[in-house]
Amino acid sequence: SDCHIGNHLVHGGPLVAGVNNRCKETLDVLGCAVRLALDSGASRLIVAGDLLDGMRPPPQVLAATITALARVGTSYLYHRMSIDIIPGNHDRNSGVPGDHALGVFGHVPGISVWDSPHAIMADDCAIGFVPFRADPLPVERWLPTVVAGMFKEVSCAKRVLVMHQGIKDGTMPPWMREAGDAIHVEALGGICAEQGIGLVLAGHWHAHKTWEWASGKKQVKIIQIGALCPTGFDDAGFDYGGVILWNTETGMFK
Repeated sequence: SDCHIGNHLVHGGPLVAGVNNRCKETLDVLGCAVRLALDSGASRLIVAGDLLDGMRPPPQVLAATITALARVGTSYLYHRMSIDIIPGNHDRNSGVPGDHALGVFGHVPGISVWDSPHAIMADDCAIGFVPFRADPLPVERWLPTVVAGMFKEVSCAKRVLVMHQGIKDGTMPPWMREAGDAIHVEALGGICAEQGIGLVLAGHWHAHKTWEWASGKKQVKIIQIGALCPTGFDDAGFDYGGVILWNTETGMFK
């Protein structure tokens, strides 16, 4: 999640074929994440929003991102691994389907761009994708209806929600607790439990964080994935994000 690929100016370095050094280093990390998924035997790679840093990426950056994401050498990966992408708040212009910078990725073999809420069957679980939504209503007001409608057409007991909205709790500073594009972890857990969702994978906020929500026999694991790699001075240290590997059969994470 939250790769924020682009030619950032701070410590950007020289442009070579339209891609600066900082962008190239981020693409190298993305390529490592793809190879890690392949080496782990993953059948699906999900990018939970903000693959790109803005709405107008140069064509050279788009081409380099496709190469890092969907190819090893000269071969595309679609015969080995599916790739799903949702728009985040940085690479979308509005909530209208198609009004984002990710359209070209949907024309690459093996890549699906979900720019409206949609659920699919993947192996032995149902995955629901909810792209970023800017709404005057709090997230907990519109999310239940979206989730219920999305999973209506998919019959599976094992359900996963992938979204791009912030997740907040009582330990966070006031500006995060009051953010309108985030939902409190308790409200999110309740919504998911009601809809039979056992796992949430969320992009948007850059620090990795995990919650275990429980009420009676109902349990929901909620993971804020975090940025793939530091995207600015506010992403300090070496513990930001990374890659979540999930075995759907055993339920194990690493």
